[in-house]
Amino acid sequence: MLFTAHALNSATGDLHRFLTAYLDQQRSLLASTGPDHALALELISDDGLRDRLAAAHRQTLAL
Repeated sequence: MLFTAHALNSATGDLHRFLTAYLDQQRSLLASTGPDHALALELISDDGLRDRLAAAHRQTLAL
């Protein structure tokens, strides 16, 4: 989703419409992942990796 949001900035026409629809679809799917994502993060022992994954999830939720 982060890559798609970035690509959307330079897309036009049919591609822009497609990427916009894709992001809308993915937003609804991502919305329900909060509890599962938090549980999954608890299983990651590497602090740096856990922090990066949590940050990516927060960024994606903010799209």
